[in-house]
Amino acid sequence: LNYFSKIWEIVNGDISTALDFLTGGDNKFYNLFKSIFNQFMEKNMNQKKLLKSLGLLALMMIFFISSTAAQVYVSSTGGDDGAGGLGTNEKPYKSIAYALTKATAGQTIYVADGEYQTTGNLPITVAKDVTIVGYSRNGGTMVYHPGFIINSDAVSLGISGDAKFTIGTTLPVVTAGTLTLTKGVLTIATANVILKDGATITRKDGSISAVPTITDNVNVTYTSANDVTAGPELVANLGTGTLTLNVTAGKKVTTTTAVETGVLTVTVGTLDAGADITVNGNITVAALQTVKLNSNKLIVDATKAAIAFANSGDIISTTAGTVGAGTVEIVNGKAGPAFDVTYTGAGEVPNLTIASSFLHKFILGTNIDIYGNLTLASKTAGSFTFGALTANLKGNFVRTDPTSTNVDMGTGTLAFNGIVDQTITPHSNLDLYA
Repeated sequence: LNYFSKIWEIVNGDISTALDFLTGGDNKFYNLFKSIFNQFMEKNMNQKKLLKSLGLLALMMIFFISSTAAQVYVSSTGGDDGAGGLGTNEKPYKSIAYALTKATAGQTIYVADGEYQTTGNLPITVAKDVTIVGYSRNGGTMVYHPGFIINSDAVSLGISGDAKFTIGTTLPVVTAGTLTLTKGVLTIATANVILKDGATITRKDGSISAVPTITDNVNVTYTSANDVTAGPELVANLGTGTLTLNVTAGKKVTTTTAVETGVLTVTVGTLDAGADITVNGNITVAALQTVKLNSNKLIVDATKAAIAFANSGDIISTTAGTVGAGTVEIVNGKAGPAFDVTYTGAGEVPNLTIASSFLHKFILGTNIDIYGNLTLASKTAGSFTFGALTANLKGNFVRTDPTSTNVDMGTGTLAFNGIVDQTITPHSNLDLYA
């Protein structure tokens, strides 16, 4: 209506003004039409008034048809994917998946508020460059959907509209929801795209423009065939969720900001830390895989649960088999009870610190190779428990708390086998015997 009003405001001007308003001078078809129309009017001045009115009417019809065709409407309530659905606001389709089969690149799909179910509650694939926005039609302000697989160069989701998207459903079946970035760039507005508790973001070879809104816990998985620098998909705090690397062998995921996760699993690939990583639960580094800390920390926080620390690969500073500045730090960083951390696996670790805040036991389940310093600051009895195992130390031994029981040697061995001079700073009351 704004366009129509503008056109009628300039009806007493020339047709070029109206055309310029509609096209911005960019549409070659309209520019050609304008040129021909002006030439015709110069030769037919006596018919100018009639032709002008007819021309304006034709333009209005063209604009109305083209703008309407650029929009597809969907509503889970009252929509129809059969003969009754036309994809218009009056007769919308019922599902986003069906609307995608009808939409063409560049179109906008308007999705009405409501619950959207799919077969098996599986995500749908968006393989066209479209814009998907939510709008309030059925009395609500939220669009619930099991998820999306983005597989096109430029897709927009929730960049505008008065209804937000929640990835995950509540009725009739509760699903956590998934968002998979397979290809291209997904452009979102943070406030309008919400990840339901337990949802999973999987990044293959696509990316996302902004951080979605996180309700509680989220999983982030990397499955790329290429090296990846983590972006907005890696939110600052995953809650009890899992950060998983399962990329192509030999590839890496580089983080640039600090991240906190419930569980860390490196199945295939290298996690190259550009900032500290905090883990509040189990850690698994598979054989032949790597966590590269550089000069950062892997903070293991045993406040919420007992932690199984399974390192069959390597946790290094920069280069395997050398001493560097990276540190594994065992802490109780939050208020609450303390739990044991049990270490297993044949892999190496860099500098290892048992922090003063740690109130329970770091227990060796296998021998451990420490390529760096072993720092013991906790006063808790058995805060470093050897059992019958060996800690092979390549750096220095620094004990800053003199509590006599904080080292429980059992029948184990603290072996100094570095390739440079090593220093022992035992403090007092240290018993290194069975």
